[in-house]
Amino acid sequence: MPQQAKHAQIQFYLFGALVFALPVYYPSSSLILILLTFNFLASGNWAEKWARLVASKLSWVFLFCYFVLMLGLAITNNKSVGYFDMETKLPLLVAPLVILTTRFTVIQMRTLGKLFIAGSFVSMLLFLLLSVYNFLLSGDYNTFFYAKLSNWIHPGYYSIYLNFVLAILVRYLTLNWLEISTQKKLIIGALIGFVAVFVFMLLAKVGMLILFGIMFWGLAYLTIKHKRWKVSVVFLILIFGLNTMILLINDLPKRRLEAFYTELIRSDNSSIANSSNRSVLWQASLGVIEKNWLTGVGAGDGIDELVKEYDRRGMEKAARKRLNSHNQLIQSLLDSGIFGGIATLLLFLIPAWQSVKIKNTLNLMFLFSFGTFCIVESAFETQAGIVFFTCISLLFYEHPIKIKDALKENKDNFTR
Repeated sequence: MPQQAKHAQIQFYLFGALVFALPVYYPSSSLILILLTFNFLASGNWAEKWARLVASKLSWVFLFCYFVLMLGLAITNNKSVGYFDMETKLPLLVAPLVILTTRFTVIQMRTLGKLFIAGSFVSMLLFLLLSVYNFLLSGDYNTFFYAKLSNWIHPGYYSIYLNFVLAILVRYLTLNWLEISTQKKLIIGALIGFVAVFVFMLLAKVGMLILFGIMFWGLAYLTIKHKRWKVSVVFLILIFGLNTMILLINDLPKRRLEAFYTELIRSDNSSIANSSNRSVLWQASLGVIEKNWLTGVGAGDGIDELVKEYDRRGMEKAARKRLNSHNQLIQSLLDSGIFGGIATLLLFLIPAWQSVKIKNTLNLMFLFSFGTFCIVESAFETQAGIVFFTCISLLFYEHPIKIKDALKENKDNFTR
């Protein structure tokens, strides 16, 4: 086998390991990205790789975003935090190099999608087994909900992973409704139901909103495009029936939903811990941004400056917990000024526009899910958020899955 082919094969295997590992144990993604980088450097063929990289608009946005962060180090006082932030956001620099310079066949993209789904189901089963074990020890039904369910990953971030699994399954089922067998429809429908109920059990409020958005799109498509309104009604009854049973079993889901409803109709300053007070955090962040709108305060000083503003406004809990802005656009404006804000918007707008042009509904659903999540979380400030966004957005922006082509098993049919 030629040397280039060997490196291409290794690169694909490493990408497979990456998408499988993300939902199972996301910290391992750092090691896999390092291995991908080494393989990228060892593979050579620089002229062709450079041509692919510069041809992609999105690569320039990712690199610009990281460059703005680097400039912010010049005005950062807390250098250690600044360097740590640069390390956390390193996927903005590495992911374009290893993804945009790699070509995948349709079959390979389909395999990567399957591996991500497989990793997600493995992680769900692991979490359920741990919850059963903890329940047998404690007798506490709360072990099946929220942070006690998603053990080593924040339920909000995990709900975004699972909602993307849901998007893949819903898209496949709706777009191929007429081609696939009844047995396959039932299997995929059961998988969708399982994932939807699991997302509900995570009780991440924004995760539930995104879940309903994806389900609404899928059921509307079935009803309008395929005239299958009976299927939509039956599926809705089953999902809501299962979720109602969960509400009857335990008080925690009910309390979370009641709090969610309260937050939608009113906002108060009684407790920074709940998302009704995101607006309070945003107001404090905007107070700092007003004085530093051009350059920001620098990534290393973002939290320090926010804590000063929290103290000034009497927000004791926010200051004690050193909370960030809980909004990625606001966080980018705070850290890197107007240029950071523009770069963050472009990370979503350019792939969204491209996806609309080529009718890449899967990438649109991903951008909708992650973009909605970024309204209430500074998702790029954590490894769980930044690795997932950079890898998935680049993979499905440059290599959209064409399901009908993939079914032909044509390994020479490239997606770009």
